[in-house]
Amino acid sequence: DWMKSNIADKVSLRQIKDVNILNQITISLKNNFEKYKLNRLEKITYGKGRATASANGGSLFINQKKFTKIELDKAYKNNVTEFGEYEKNRIFYYKEKLKEAEKLKNEGDIGYYKLQIIDTEKKILAKTKYKRFNAFEENNVAKSIIDHEIGHIIQDQYTGIDNGKMFLRNKNLSHEVRNKWNFEWQRIYRQAKREGLIYEISEYASADYYELFAESFSLYVRGEKLPDIIQDYLERYLTTKDFD
Repeated sequence: DWMKSNIADKVSLRQIKDVNILNQITISLKNNFEKYKLNRLEKITYGKGRATASANGGSLFINQKKFTKIELDKAYKNNVTEFGEYEKNRIFYYKEKLKEAEKLKNEGDIGYYKLQIIDTEKKILAKTKYKRFNAFEENNVAKSIIDHEIGHIIQDQYTGIDNGKMFLRNKNLSHEVRNKWNFEWQRIYRQAKREGLIYEISEYASADYYELFAESFSLYVRGEKLPDIIQDYLERYLTTKDFD
């Protein structure tokens, strides 16, 4: 098993049967682990819950039920091509329900649906600012997801942003060096939100500075141009000798 020989001590992905999807996962792992000189993981295994995947410096969890062609095509549609359609459909539904409530003079329902319309209109307005919810690449959604998770692995192995020294590549890396790079990224996250630069990445990237890094890395490795401050940081962070 290639993954067990090269990437992780324990690998359990038996439920993924689609060869194209397995190839995308393998390509992402191979390219990124070799290029960015990442340490072996403790495990790549089945992940439960709503998340499609998750990772830290020592583990990669993949929700195998969501790594099928049907589910990945649906994810691309919901998060990119039809991003924001759910809210538009909901507001149509609420307006129809409001009409019914007004006919029946049901004050409780009238108030409820008016509030839902206002709230949904705010969500629609917020979403129009973003290009997409997730930085997925058409026909390569599985690779995009794994690239994103490798972004988390890199930050945790390079500067321990998530788990301190637990999974650091260089266990002797000083707090000063780690803090220098991690604090700069946190400042970039705040600036990207303040100046609207984050809209070019994804709505998910706005969740916190961890997700901004992972979403930006996913775009970076496929060659998409990022906002200058993010592009500059990634180019320096991924090539510096500070972490050796």
